[in-house]
Amino acid sequence: MLKCIDELKPSGSSGPDLISNKLIKTFKFEIAAPLLQIINGSITHGIFPDIWKQGYVTPIFKRGSRSSPNNYRPVVLMSCLGKVLEAAVRSKFVEHLSLILPENMFGFQAGKSTGDALVAITDQAKLLRSQGQKVCLISMDASCAFDLVNHDLITGSLARLGVGKRMLDWTLSFLTDCSLSVRIDEEVSSPWNPDIGAGQGRRFSPDLFNVSSLTSLFWCLYSFAVNFADDGMDVVAGNTPAECEKKVRITLEERIKWFDAAGLSLNLSKTEFMGIGFDPTPISYGSVTISPSSSMKFLGVTLQDNLKWDKTVETICNRMRFSACKIRNEGRFFDCWDRKKLFNGWFLGPLYASALAFLPVMNTAQRQKIQVAMNSGVRAIANIPQYGHHNLSALRKKLGIPSIDQITENLVQMAAWKQRDRFLTQVTNMSGPETRSRALGKVIQPIQKGYLGQMVSTAVACGWNRLPNEIKSENNPTKAKKLIRHNIQN
Repeated sequence: MLKCIDELKPSGSSGPDLISNKLIKTFKFEIAAPLLQIINGSITHGIFPDIWKQGYVTPIFKRGSRSSPNNYRPVVLMSCLGKVLEAAVRSKFVEHLSLILPENMFGFQAGKSTGDALVAITDQAKLLRSQGQKVCLISMDASCAFDLVNHDLITGSLARLGVGKRMLDWTLSFLTDCSLSVRIDEEVSSPWNPDIGAGQGRRFSPDLFNVSSLTSLFWCLYSFAVNFADDGMDVVAGNTPAECEKKVRITLEERIKWFDAAGLSLNLSKTEFMGIGFDPTPISYGSVTISPSSSMKFLGVTLQDNLKWDKTVETICNRMRFSACKIRNEGRFFDCWDRKKLFNGWFLGPLYASALAFLPVMNTAQRQKIQVAMNSGVRAIANIPQYGHHNLSALRKKLGIPSIDQITENLVQMAAWKQRDRFLTQVTNMSGPETRSRALGKVIQPIQKGYLGQMVSTAVACGWNRLPNEIKSENNPTKAKKLIRHNIQN
């Protein structure tokens, strides 16, 4: 319990009970004994305290017209003491849930990112194209899925997974009889009780949403499905264009059936699909006609029908140059190291989020374009002119900023280390005499021609063979990350 309290952010915001995280952290030892008694009683009796199920909803402006409610994002602030209870239960629940969730579910899971989800999609498409098949990608938009998921679906799925009665009772108590009020400044609306949804602003809700969407990954036998939170994509393939289009229609119908059964709202007008290796015909469902696209945006990255990354490179470069201008303007009174913090947040953070999907398979010219755009941020940090000759490589090294090639190698080697159990098993199962490569823990080099050579998994396998034995044998992820960074920079 004390560990759960330590992990709270030291925020002064509070829910209706007026108890903030900062207050809890300050008096954690004084409240430890009674709070532990409440938590143990909650788990034992399968009841979540009603007073901790109350929350405030604050609308946060996003963009566009301030007079339109659609341009506001609701942020829910529940009881902070309730979050401690949720975190205590979740710490044990997630240990078992992570062993059950399939590999193609990526949202709300430690160690999995948007980059991993994109790699699963693009590698599957390239593998199917290497086999001569025609491929289609289908992306469907579910409106407010997190807020509309049915409670019976959550508890029913938990029961199917073998969760015991006490945990089922606790989960049902956690979900039901919640009370929310809209708060703007000092004005508070009358409360209402939502009877659907996984619950906004709560620690345990993302895991319950994963459980509720688990069946969607096995619903259609004709597609390879990838889920990241409420975003999903299906990869469908056929030996001929006609066969592929037929499977696309079946997949679309099956997905609609699942959304209806789950009580979710599917926005067909925002559904997209894209052919790879052929030009598909439009699909009609009811009064809606879905036309094929030449590119699709998924998880912040643009996927193209030729499996190239030109549009993604252009978007990244434009975003980096815009961020460099922001550093010059908003950080004009900062010192060099404070401007570097802005650089890390505005340049490296978004890049690392999904770069594993495209940096390892980009050509030299594309990486060079991104490097030039990144250099604009380096110039902004050092407060030197935007144009003109400067030794930017030496400047990057002085500031401790990696190059694009170093970032790429870091991503590849870290991805290889995460899959070390699979690679070590391959080495162990190799037949034949002992060789120097086997002694160094190297696997057989994958095929690096055609579509197979453009797969991220191919780059990761090659990256594993470049890892020193010291890193291959390291069990601690933090130490492995430091060793990989030191190995690349030196």
